[in-house]
Amino acid sequence: CMQHYNGTDWKNYQNLPNAPVTFNIDYLLVGGGGGGGFNLGGGGGAGAYIVSYNSETGGGSVPATGSTGEMSRGVTYNITVGTPGAGATDDLSTGTNGSSTVLNFEGRGGGGAVTETAIGGGGGGTMNSNTDTTQLNGVTGASGGGGSRGNVGFGNANGGTATSVNSGFNGGAGGTGAGNTWNAAGGGGGAFGVGQIPPATNTVGGAGGIGATSGIDGTSTGRGGGGGGGGYTGAPAAGTSGGGNGGIDNSNQAVDGTDYTGGGGGGGAGSGVLAGRHGGAGGSGVVIIRYPAAQSATLAGGATGDVDQSVGSDRYAKITGSGTITFS
Repeated sequence: CMQHYNGTDWKNYQNLPNAPVTFNIDYLLVGGGGGGGFNLGGGGGAGAYIVSYNSETGGGSVPATGSTGEMSRGVTYNITVGTPGAGATDDLSTGTNGSSTVLNFEGRGGGGAVTETAIGGGGGGTMNSNTDTTQLNGVTGASGGGGSRGNVGFGNANGGTATSVNSGFNGGAGGTGAGNTWNAAGGGGGAFGVGQIPPATNTVGGAGGIGATSGIDGTSTGRGGGGGGGGYTGAPAAGTSGGGNGGIDNSNQAVDGTDYTGGGGGGGAGSGVLAGRHGGAGGSGVVIIRYPAAQSATLAGGATGDVDQSVGSDRYAKITGSGTITFS
């Protein structure tokens, strides 16, 4: 057996397993965006936005605060990336909600297992001329979907509410009053601001609620924005920070939310053939993990994305499909 002298005695070397290497991480999670409503449909709501990097502010009227986290080499961590909600394709349904983005890691300083979840955005309401008015209103989600066009017989369409004060903001109500102001829908709520109601005496939908950018990956990509509401004439209502524009007609149909931003889909157009009045799909969610440059990451289990990307003196992984991540 090999020995070493400690200054007093000769001691035997012992073969011990390497202690696990643990390192601090920061992260950004965005849930899947909600789909837009059909035929003067409301814009889809944005997925929840949670960030732990550099004191940045998370979404919600009471901002979501990310946990301080760490990971260890050789440990496999599960990741679920939120899928987008589908846009409505007829007047019998609303846009559907996006699904949740989930990241598992460890609390800093031996704090135990942590699961962070960014829920999906709400679907936009759908214009329905029948006696069933349940589709008029936006759907509750991380941020609420926008309300569809109001209806003289049934009244105004309300925006969907945010699931909590930490997840996002409400969607905008549809147009109010008689005449042209009935011909536009509300914008979907954003992670950082409410969806807008249509401008007074206008046939243009309300803009989507605002999102944000993060320095975690060194880019200026906007994420967590709501989709614009559908309109009848004029310019398409703007989606923001990954949210899709609302539709107007066959030449300006609803736009999908941008993938990997959690943006809401645009609300369906109010003129043109019915096949062109579909709501836009939401944008899928994303997980971004920032970690020390000494670590290397591997994705498995179906996970997709880019790893070991340089940013400042660190690296980051941008995960765009569900699976696992392991560091070495």
